[in-house]
Amino acid sequence: MIIMNMKRCKNDRQRRSILRCKAVKTVAMLVSVFFVMSGCAKENGKIKQTETTTVQDITTKVNQTETTVLTGIVTERVEVIVDVSELVIEAGDKKIYGKLYSPNNADNLKTVVFCHDNNGSLEDWERECNYFAKNGFAAYAFDFCGGSREDRSSGAITEMTITSEKEDLNAVFSFLSGMDVVDKDNIYLCGRGSGGLVCALWAKEAASKVKAMALYYPAFSMPDEFREKYKAADEITEVTDYYGTQLSREYVKEAMDLDVFNLIGNYKEDVLIIHGDEDEIVPYSYSEIAEKTYEHCELMKMLNEGHGFSLKAGVNAYEKVFAFFNEEE
Repeated sequence: MIIMNMKRCKNDRQRRSILRCKAVKTVAMLVSVFFVMSGCAKENGKIKQTETTTVQDITTKVNQTETTVLTGIVTERVEVIVDVSELVIEAGDKKIYGKLYSPNNADNLKTVVFCHDNNGSLEDWERECNYFAKNGFAAYAFDFCGGSREDRSSGAITEMTITSEKEDLNAVFSFLSGMDVVDKDNIYLCGRGSGGLVCALWAKEAASKVKAMALYYPAFSMPDEFREKYKAADEITEVTDYYGTQLSREYVKEAMDLDVFNLIGNYKEDVLIIHGDEDEIVPYSYSEIAEKTYEHCELMKMLNEGHGFSLKAGVNAYEKVFAFFNEEE
């Protein structure tokens, strides 16, 4: 790349002089090219004239525009327009609120469904959704029913269970599969924390619907935590505080009964797990076990990262997920 800087001249005469010099240099360069590449060619013994631009023409253009014209490849950055629409999916008596991101006027796209952590929301995935849409995917993030104190889906936190979250996810996939913007044969799944656990459990039941899956620090440790806290089901309190989320007795009991690694291994498609080695909530070792459990799994260790990534690590994570999904055929 050639960078040309010209300081402001004290008067127009100096400026014109500089431009005239640049024009002469440009003309000289183009004349050389003219003799090498243009001119005449023989065809059947006759001279074939080629269309050329004269030196006088070039000089006139330079003087008129007072700029130096350089020949070569011109690249232009095109900003992709992303459509963001609210999409409420009704499933029985439940309403699942979400947002669909997609490139403007595009159909039949690879699509990613994003699932938030306990007490999170669809807004946790805003950067990811925008990034995927700008790069040719559709992306849908939604609030689990009862998923947090601030979610816009129906239901209360105390009504949420792992089963109800799987039902929400199933309703989302079923609805999206019928949309023109979505390629139903290329729907991917991405979840974090407890949302990652739900993704893993649901994917093994609906493997044919999920092309591939990415998980951020999935809460595979949750059942063990509850089994350590409560030695029997009748000890479970009405509400259990789980890192700031008030979980119901039904939620905790269901989690305690899970044999996670015996279940999730039934999913045979590609899996990517991204996990910080300093996670204070879900030990990294659980993802190491998951890596060995899945048939096709890649584990990416985020050095010096905890439960929830820093800004830079978050960018690295979703760029990795995009590359992972984009390579899938």
